[in-house]
Amino acid sequence: ITMSNLQRDAARSRQLAEAEQKHSCAVTDLAREEEKKGVLTTQVLQNAAYEDANRIFEQAKNAPPGPDRDALWRKAGKMYEDALRAAPSHKDAPAAAIDSAFCYKQVGEFNKAIDLYQLFINSYGNEDILTRLERGDPKQNVPPDPVQYKERINYLGMAYDALSTTYYGFFAYQRAAESFAKIATTPRFDEQRRSNAARIAMVLYSNLGDRANMNKMYGVFVDPKMRLTADKRAEADYLKASFDYGLYNPNAGESAGNV
Repeated sequence: ITMSNLQRDAARSRQLAEAEQKHSCAVTDLAREEEKKGVLTTQVLQNAAYEDANRIFEQAKNAPPGPDRDALWRKAGKMYEDALRAAPSHKDAPAAAIDSAFCYKQVGEFNKAIDLYQLFINSYGNEDILTRLERGDPKQNVPPDPVQYKERINYLGMAYDALSTTYYGFFAYQRAAESFAKIATTPRFDEQRRSNAARIAMVLYSNLGDRANMNKMYGVFVDPKMRLTADKRAEADYLKASFDYGLYNPNAGESAGNV
């Protein structure tokens, strides 16, 4: 398998890996230990699964509109989904989550797309993993890995953005507001992403008539850490004032809407 990998013969590597799973030829202690872990064999099969999905994805993109193309979108989506569920921490997992969801959205299956975004976020955004990458693990003598940490946070931000806009496109405005609010209140994301999310969530909560959450997003949006420009701050103040004005009833005295 190692020699085949070095020769970049993916088909042969996959054939050998499948044969290895069926009947091992490990003869050394090291080989047996690696066999127990299934490291090499599993990696080869995982890589092959992603490559197969990529091939069908390209076919779907280039196919003419119609039932055959929809079938290819569903097939590619399912292949990415299976690969993602089998190895959510794989190096290609971020692309698989986004591409699988994209495939399902092409055929109107928004619920499946949402499920996959959530699966990826929950697995890839594991707090223990993020903390270890950010701060290291002194007990295991593992140093911080700022490069991997930054990459992981970037992919998580992309997945959250995609999930939020999918909710919005699916007319699930409450869920979209909640998803954008999650981005806005997650300190791991940079200020620009949090600020943009807070603004969108504020607008959504305003349109939903949710004063408490709108005010919460207003607080995040105008936080000094966000370093808002004067026009952005004025926009936030205007939106908040407009919401309160819309609730005001001059004939109601000190009713709930006027307090």
